[in-house]
Amino acid sequence: MKKILVTVIVLLSIIAIPSCKKGEDDPFISLRSRDARVTAKWKLVDYQRQYNYYNSISGTETLNGSILIVTENGDSYSYSYSEELEINSDGTYKKSTVIDGDVETESSIWYWLNTTDDKTSISLDGVEYVIDKLSTKELVLRREYLSTETSNGSPASGNYNYKSDLTYEKQ
Repeated sequence: MKKILVTVIVLLSIIAIPSCKKGEDDPFISLRSRDARVTAKWKLVDYQRQYNYYNSISGTETLNGSILIVTENGDSYSYSYSEELEINSDGTYKKSTVIDGDVETESSIWYWLNTTDDKTSISLDGVEYVIDKLSTKELVLRREYLSTETSNGSPASGNYNYKSDLTYEKQ
């Protein structure tokens, strides 16, 4: 009986070790591969974005339920907003966004940026995201960008940066 118990523990460890935590907030152990977890239909449930364009326009975007609140240089706007993302195992994805009743659909390719076992970054049509969390029920993507441009007399001189966090729930 003791040998059977030890054998079962060893086998479970061998299965679980390759699926251990990869992203910062990933579950410690998952029995599903990252490929199997990421390919699903996802609904955006939380979105935060901060930006600054060339030191002249700064703002935030926040999703509050189904309302997107945009605050820019002290002015605030709100829109009804929803987004669904379907990531397919064949390397394609489809994103559907509804803003104040207007539907926008995007279809393209996705792929892992680091194709090692880690698979902690993803590209959606060339836009790079770090996967902060990937569980069977939740996907958290993070994108940070910083650019400094200097040009004599150009209105586009200065810093251009933003940080966004997107949280999706599996549908």
